[in-house]
Amino acid sequence: MKKTFLILSLALYCHFGLANTTNSSEAAKKTILHLLDSAVEMAKSDKMQAEKLVSSAKSYSENIGYEFGVSRSLFSMGYINQVNGKKDTGIIYFMEAAAKLAKLEDDKSTRLNIITNRKIASIFHDHYKFKKAIEFFEKSNEIAVRLNSEVNENLIKNNYLMALSFRKSSEFTKAIEILFEASELALDNNDYKYLTKINHQLGMLFKDIKEYDKSRDHHFEVFRYKNKIKNFDWHGGRAYHNIANTYMEEGDSTKSEEYYRKAIASKLATGNPKNAFISYMDYAELLMLQGKFEEAKNNYEAALASNVVMEGNPNKFKIYKQLSTLSMKQNDSQAYMKYNLLYTAFLEDDLTKNRNLIETDQQYNIQLVTERYYELIETKRREEMYKQWAIMAAAFVLLSIMGYFAYAKIKSIRLRKILEKELREAMVDINLEDL
Repeated sequence: MKKTFLILSLALYCHFGLANTTNSSEAAKKTILHLLDSAVEMAKSDKMQAEKLVSSAKSYSENIGYEFGVSRSLFSMGYINQVNGKKDTGIIYFMEAAAKLAKLEDDKSTRLNIITNRKIASIFHDHYKFKKAIEFFEKSNEIAVRLNSEVNENLIKNNYLMALSFRKSSEFTKAIEILFEASELALDNNDYKYLTKINHQLGMLFKDIKEYDKSRDHHFEVFRYKNKIKNFDWHGGRAYHNIANTYMEEGDSTKSEEYYRKAIASKLATGNPKNAFISYMDYAELLMLQGKFEEAKNNYEAALASNVVMEGNPNKFKIYKQLSTLSMKQNDSQAYMKYNLLYTAFLEDDLTKNRNLIETDQQYNIQLVTERYYELIETKRREEMYKQWAIMAAAFVLLSIMGYFAYAKIKSIRLRKILEKELREAMVDINLEDL
């Protein structure tokens, strides 16, 4: 609350400060940017107020002809909608911002355009439109090449995210190829955070194509950066968990158990038990398959004790289904009824929410608004083309009329000269005294 109040106070100060900066465009620009920074800070806590601030910044930017301010206002509006779950609206603002930023050639505009295209790509990815996502990640890369000093940093991030879209499209070979490129750039930049993330993804990709040894090699590679990044325990826990998954797929339950235990220990070392939830779940499932019911029960109960939020996440609330199955195997009818009812309640709630989601048809919305945007761009292009044709046609008609008048004038002068000549010739033989 205190932070929001301070942000709002600063925003209002900037808002009213613009009235006193009309004589200094540079001061006005700084105030506009402060206004936009404040709007982004309060994007999640007060969407309505944030949008008002952005609208004011955009209006002032237009008044002083500050094109970057207009572009960044559109970007900020896109961001506000995106973080508040309105991605289908946010993408339109991002696209408008990208179109304006493409016309500005300074580094600041180029830098923002890289991020804007990445945002567009990420929204397409979230809506399962992976080809479109890849198209905009590549576009972001093309723009990034213009910034020599920061090109690697942007290419690493773009290639990493693009690889996720290729993976979702089941284009595993392409995803692996792009991640190796990103890995080389990250090594050049000593970017250990992304080297860790890249190796996680490479490990999962090689698991997807059943190359388990290579998968484990990349997960173990993560530990090379143990002393290079903060909060490594979570990354270590994730790597151990994925290694356990590869052993489980290969049928090596002993190794799988060993690494699930390591994953749980590493995730608990972060100080947040919720981080260990999935590892408890997968380990318990493995134990249950082996008939180790009491151990499985202990791990399921440990997962529940982590107090993880399960609403809207079937991968998490399926724990109640697993516990009801386990209770049945242990002939505990009361526990079976308890957990079965809990699972049914979560499932019904999730199905209701999904039904509502289908009714609003979010995926259709994202397709519709993006198609409308492209139609708008195409309409504007045609409008400009028709204007040019109209101007050319008008110029042609005008030239034709002028040409006709010029021709008529020339012909008139020529006929007059011919007539004058004929009259002079005729007058030679006439004796005026005979008349």
